[in-house]
Amino acid sequence: EENTEAVEKLKRVMMEEYGSFTQCWRRLLDADGSNRVNWDEYCDACQALPFDGDKEGAWRTLDDDCSGFITLREIDPISDHILLE
Repeated sequence: EENTEAVEKLKRVMMEEYGSFTQCWRRLLDADGSNRVNWDEYCDACQALPFDGDKEGAWRTLDDDCSGFITLREIDPISDHILLE
């Protein structure tokens, strides 16, 4: 089930560890440069952060189009827009 509180906690940890969503995206989440993150990559990133919240609920919330992947747009649309410029 979706968990918006878990997403907010995950975002706080990302900012604490990397200073920006873009840096966290490039250096941790999307290390392979595919512009999307699958479940396994996401779980590895949660462990590396470390994020001890509801990772399943955060995933379901972030994967808003149910594609089986998350993108930077789904984490932070503003950072995604800046990265694409």
